[in-house]
Amino acid sequence: MRTITSSRKKLAERTYKGGLSMDAEFPVWEKFVQGELSRLNAGGESFGVFGNIARKLDFDYFAIEVFKVIPYMRPEIYVIGNYPEKWVRCYRASNYAVMDSRVQHCKISNEVFVWASDIFLKDPRLWGCSSECGLSFGLTFPSIRLREFSGYISLARRENDVSQCECECLQPKIKLLAREIIEKVSLGFMLQSTDLEFSGREKEVMRWTADGKTSEEISIILGVTVDAINFHQKNIQEKIGANNRVQAVAYAIAQGYI
Repeated sequence: MRTITSSRKKLAERTYKGGLSMDAEFPVWEKFVQGELSRLNAGGESFGVFGNIARKLDFDYFAIEVFKVIPYMRPEIYVIGNYPEKWVRCYRASNYAVMDSRVQHCKISNEVFVWASDIFLKDPRLWGCSSECGLSFGLTFPSIRLREFSGYISLARRENDVSQCECECLQPKIKLLAREIIEKVSLGFMLQSTDLEFSGREKEVMRWTADGKTSEEISIILGVTVDAINFHQKNIQEKIGANNRVQAVAYAIAQGYI
């Protein structure tokens, strides 16, 4: 695994495949993406559309992958693309999201993540399934960040590692692709994402709880009764759907409330 940093030479000055400059390629790429996504929104078959996009970039597979940030151990996974169905079933059934390096990377970085067999070494079964399905080399671009959801777009192929030069030249195209998808593709499951409202005092209580303070200690710090703190803790748990204060704070952090 390696992360490509953003401190490279200006991407438009690079060339890739046949010496065609990025400045010359980009308008053609933009028109192609807009045409394919329009076809998708008009009722076109998504498997074919995503396959066309992948092949245009010299990959075999292209997908939008979105996961709910909570619960931690069995997050819901949504996949839209032309991944083999066998891979999607295996990934979900085996709960590979909890060990997937791409998922962990996208939680903390906005940089492109280039991957190969080394990201699957934590579980040989995952590598066996991915390689059998033709997902041996690829890259992932973090593109979706909401309260309840985090997501990325991925390109994968059966053969040939993704070189640094290729990755740098692909990045502006992938960024445009991500933008067009977010703006123009209906992601119905995203409509379920809602912002919870917490009072200033509730946020204070959550932050002190996250720092390991007990209700008694927080009551002294804030100059209120222990009953008042417990009242806020109960409201927080109900709002965020947690069974106890530890889970409430963990979920609040995961969703960016504190």
